[in-house]
Amino acid sequence: MSDGWTDGKSRSLTNFLVNSPNGTVFIKSIDTSGAIKNSMKLFEMLNDIANEIGEENVVQVVTDSASAYVGAGRLLEEKRTKLFWSPCAAHCLDLMLSDIAMDRVKEEIASNLNHVMGRYKCIWEIIDTRWDLQLHRPLHAAAYYLNPMFHYQENFTADTEVKIGLFRTIERMYPDIENRVKVDEQLEKFKKAEGMFGMSMAILTREKKQPALWWESYEEECKELQKLAIRVLSLTCSATWCERNYHVHSKKRNRLEQQ
Repeated sequence: MSDGWTDGKSRSLTNFLVNSPNGTVFIKSIDTSGAIKNSMKLFEMLNDIANEIGEENVVQVVTDSASAYVGAGRLLEEKRTKLFWSPCAAHCLDLMLSDIAMDRVKEEIASNLNHVMGRYKCIWEIIDTRWDLQLHRPLHAAAYYLNPMFHYQENFTADTEVKIGLFRTIERMYPDIENRVKVDEQLEKFKKAEGMFGMSMAILTREKKQPALWWESYEEECKELQKLAIRVLSLTCSATWCERNYHVHSKKRNRLEQQ
């Protein structure tokens, strides 16, 4: 995951970290002043980081949702067909709230001019636009479907969008047909709470354990599905941690590796 900040010399610097169930590790900080608005250069940078970490160890790359990063993310997914690019959820929500605030200002102006307008329609359109273009990602849909706390609730609904996201995740993480078929068969057991999924301990801990830890108990039952579920449910959805924890306003910043 990565996030950027601007130092006292007006340079655009980007921090790169790796997140896993064992914690988060700082990799490096790079001067991206000449690349921050160039999708191709950002793609090359993200691709190099993936090489350094090892593609087999990468499930998802999280960046902010600026247009250049959106383009870089698409290029990265085209080149590396097993990994996903996702925009930072926190950044998307921040933009969404900013859009809503601006819309409310416009509503206030219209109200002062005695102009009647719908109070909610524009706000819902803002939310829908951010969701459809940035927040609705295959990994998010797959995480929703595979999270036992949500899946076994009475009001759980796997609509077309959720299923498409789940199947796209399976296709990218399991390119071979044989494993895809196994995962599909194992999904039926999970969906119907059959075998170990229906045992009292599994039922009692659906909402008590972290989702990835819950899935660790079921390798014998569904090895391929368990691997996919743990990898998906262990992912972070935000890159803001990169900035908040390494945005240090002092000479100590020189200790970070910069290129």
